Amino acid sequence: MSTLVLTLSACATAAADDPADTTPPAATATNATPETPDCAEAAADLVAYEPGSSYVTVWGSTPEDPADLEPEILAHPATVVVDTVTMTIVDSIDRDANGVAYTTETPPCPVPVNPSWPAESALVLDAYTFEILETFPSLNTPEDEDVATTTSLTSDALTTGTLLEGAAAEPYATLVADDLGAELGLEFAAAVRVMDTVVGGAYESPSGVGFTFRTNRGIDITPGQPAGSPTTSLEVPGAEGRTYSGPEWGLTAEAWTTDRSCVVAVLAYPVTTDVPDWPPGYGEYLSTIVLPRLLATC
Repeated sequence: MSTLVLTLSACATAAADDPADTTPPAATATNATPETPDCAEAAADLVAYEPGSSYVTVWGSTPEDPADLEPEILAHPATVVVDTVTMTIVDSIDRDANGVAYTTETPPCPVPVNPSWPAESALVLDAYTFEILETFPSLNTPEDEDVATTTSLTSDALTTGTLLEGAAAEPYATLVADDLGAELGLEFAAAVRVMDTVVGGAYESPSGVGFTFRTNRGIDITPGQPAGSPTTSLEVPGAEGRTYSGPEWGLTAEAWTTDRSCVVAVLAYPVTTDVPDWPPGYGEYLSTIVLPRLLATC
């Protein structure tokens, strides 16, 4: 997530949040976008497009003031995210002349498979030249490999984010109260500010039960459709919600405010690669109790 990507979702991955809009604003005389570059020549083997990103990155986000965007981000306004485990494009993004990011219906260019790409990674590529702009761990670890855990995800996030302490961490340290979470021994592990608008964190227990969480604040955020994961609507007071990737380990519960200024998610992850049994009622607990508490931090 820079990433407590997040699968501290996402997401994500597992679980992830797409940019503000699905279509660009109408061009005017003052904000007309420059002519787009030609697509680089594509080889015969192309990466399939299956939208549904759980990767939250600076390349696909809009800060509160777009003028704060780094020159490198502005130099590559059109990007795609390629997951090299599934070998699919999971996100396609562009920016308008004001620097506001939006998702595109299809990538602007066919993307050729590159055998030199790092394995088990999520790559942010320039959508026209296919230059690798940033690399993250994939949220789709093969089943015969070690699974992602709350511990490893938090560790990855700490290398790119800032650990929250004291009053800054307090809103996230009370997601588990004297209820099922306490019975399972869930304890607050950490909260990390990955970027100005994104916070992720984790809860862990001695028995190996854990979950990650994330919040993403922005302007008119549009959650993407998870690739290959049918969603189920979730009733959340004062918000919209859904679950997917479950029903057990890997379950994601996600909600967003009615004005789409904040998207939150909790994701069921074990603490160790020795995966514990799924606790009875854990999915409902994360979806209907912990998720609304996280939404209240918006």
